[in-house]
Amino acid sequence: MGEYEVLSENPNSTIIKPSLIFGFDDNFFNQFASILNKFPAFPLFGNGKTKFQPVYVQDLVDLIALHLHDNDKKNIYEVGGKEIFTFKEIIQFILKVINRRRILLPIPFSVSKIFIAPMQILPKKPITFDQLESLRSDNILSKNNAEIGRLEDYGIVPTSIQNIVPLYLKRFTN
Repeated sequence: MGEYEVLSENPNSTIIKPSLIFGFDDNFFNQFASILNKFPAFPLFGNGKTKFQPVYVQDLVDLIALHLHDNDKKNIYEVGGKEIFTFKEIIQFILKVINRRRILLPIPFSVSKIFIAPMQILPKKPITFDQLESLRSDNILSKNNAEIGRLEDYGIVPTSIQNIVPLYLKRFTN
């Protein structure tokens, strides 16, 4: 509703809604690499089936820069990378990159809150209830949205996690 309120006040606005953003200081791949580096087992909330379509921060910046000079505003854009991964696939990728083996524990959402409740007393929570809630929904481009921001439509070749993430997760390796 907020997006449409912005557009009703200023029809020349462009709203860009990125999927999961990754880059050297991201709070996703780095956070999970840190957790996977410390513990022998890892919970796959929702059985690890949540889907993500990560977009590289520089690709997103390039798209935003193009829109700053675009006089033909297009309203709302969803932006994601070219590849779609499940949460389990991302965790397996991180484990491969940091050269670790861990037990992956599929946990259905129905019992996930019980599992993370004790963690909420820690000063730095590994996962919050809000983060758990966000894992309930796929974070990919909607197929019914005609205004999806395909990076390729703007001459931007989407950067794969395989090309960037290993560069900054190497600090978690043996």
